[in-house]
Amino acid sequence: ARSRYLRANNRRIDVWVDEYIDRCVVSGTPVTILTQWCISKNLEVRCQAQENAFVPTRRERQLFAREMPQIADVFAKNGIALSWWITFNRTVRESRRLDLRLEREYKAMISALAQVSIAAGWLALADWEDDVLQGKPAPNQEVLQTPQTYLAAEAIDDAVERGLRLASEEGDCAQERSDLRSYIVFKAACDANEGKFLAGPESPFGECILMPLEFAERYDFFTILAPDLKKR
Repeated sequence: ARSRYLRANNRRIDVWVDEYIDRCVVSGTPVTILTQWCISKNLEVRCQAQENAFVPTRRERQLFAREMPQIADVFAKNGIALSWWITFNRTVRESRRLDLRLEREYKAMISALAQVSIAAGWLALADWEDDVLQGKPAPNQEVLQTPQTYLAAEAIDDAVERGLRLASEEGDCAQERSDLRSYIVFKAACDANEGKFLAGPESPFGECILMPLEFAERYDFFTILAPDLKKR
């Protein structure tokens, strides 16, 4: 029934997900889902538009009141325990970070929407930097120093073009292409480390299903040092 909402180029679910769920069923352990929720400066525009307060959008209300509970219900009906994590992820670019007061207000709004699911025991919220990494994301130095070894030129170009479109939509017409390219390389180096972390033994989530709110392309650079990560 949900297939009618998919774009023609949507990423299809990999067999890894089926096998992971099977492993959880056999071992009696919960299926873990990780959703990374991006927090950036564009929320300032939203706050101003909503008369200096964060009011849940229709999409946010649907997500917590209907869509996520429907998925949780499928697991429950099949006798499979679920552990779903939402982590609030700040942008790695200092100039695009949201004011901490507004960040707290926004996260409080999302937390209020999530309270029923949190109380049900299958959903938890955490800060990516404060609770998981316990610090700011750091770039992988090898990727940062020799990006041409790890990044295809067209991948950087595509990321730059997406960044320019986003900057234009947000009214930042002064965004320089060269500055954005440097940032993309820095972000890719940070993403490479985070992908390695998620795929490695230190990740508190262990094996998990990645369920992004954005397009799956947000994980492209995560695969630099963890090539199989997008199978999740």
